[in-house]
Order: sequence, then C-alpha cells, then structure tokens
Amino acid sequence: MGWKMSKVILSLGLLGLFITSPVLSAESEDYCCVVYFTGVGCPHCANTDLLVLEELFKKRDNFIVIEYEIYHQRENGSLLMEYNNNYASGLGIPLIIFNKDKHFKGDKLILGNISETIDRLNSNPCPLKDGSSATFDELHLTTLPGKPKIWKGEKILVRIGSEGDGDNALLKDLLTTEDFLSILQKIKFRFRPIEPLPVMLF
Repeated sequence: MGWKMSKVILSLGLLGLFITSPVLSAESEDYCCVVYFTGVGCPHCANTDLLVLEELFKKRDNFIVIEYEIYHQRENGSLLMEYNNNYASGLGIPLIIFNKDKHFKGDKLILGNISETIDRLNSNPCPLKDGSSATFDELHLTTLPGKPKIWKGEKILVRIGSEGDGDNALLKDLLTTEDFLSILQKIKFRFRPIEPLPVMLF
C-alpha cells in the first residue's frame, strides 16, 4: 500500500486507532460491511487497494471494510481458507466478500463491480468466517479472528494486542463518531505523538 496514515495512535489494548482527519459518520446505522483479503506486494491487490481502502469512503459514509492482509500477517492466511470453505469465494487475492452469493476475486472483477454492488445493496451485514453474518451493531470487534484492520472513512482500527482484549463499544464509537475527541475526554488513555507510519507495519 503506497500511502501512509496518521499522526496519532491511541493504544487501546486490542486495537490501535489511526486517525488522519474526521469524517461524517452515517446518519443511519445500516452499514455496508465487507471482508477484504489483500496482500502487500501483490500487484493485483495494488490495483484495488486504493479504491477499496480510500476512494469508496469519499462517497459512501456507511461503508466499513474488515481487511485481512495475508502476506505479512501470516495468521490471516488460514482465514482465507475458512472463508472459502463457507463462502466458496476462492483462495486468490484480492478478494472482497459481501455474502455467500456475492463476492469478487481479482482486480478486474472488483474494480468492475464493487461500486455498483454497494449502491444496489446499500446496507450489508458483516460476513463472518463461519458463514454467518452480523450487522455492524451486533459485531464484536474484540473477538474478530486473526489480525484485522477495520476501516471507516479516514479512520482505521488495528489490532495490537490479543484477541478478546479491549472495549467493543468504545472502539465502535471511536470508529463511527465524527467527534471522537469528545469520547476520549470521558476515558483514561495515553497520548503519544508519533511520526506517520505505513499501515502495513501493523
């Protein structure tokens, strides 16, 4: 991924939150949630990452991406197989999964279909590895398997601790609320400015 994120890291146990600038949260809680498998160094993924992880958020403020990078985060590789077992989605990347009936593998199919599919569905529950799904409100970010990155707009949650750590409600509020600083004023946290880092390092 050729771009860099953020000037602030909030260490919250399970996930760190990278923030570049605030974006408007969705007026409705009907989010369109997808799972996206990609790999840093995969040339076909490079063709889709910019669209999926940046450009689509500019027009769709209810769009949420659960990203699993498999080249540098090896523990995510087994999840690709589990999703394939339950969604028949294939083992190639890039891969984006909406549900059992709708998934696209390869840069050409993703680039040619994702925008129209999001517009048509408008909302979509998050597809889970066992073949079930959960709305974003029902989703437990703290128990997502592997090393997920959860994207919404120009914010990203990145796991830096163990599965099960962290406050699910707090993490969701930080991800979806425009004025996240008002949320931080109500909790104890440690603030540490850092130089911008590529998201792939986490």
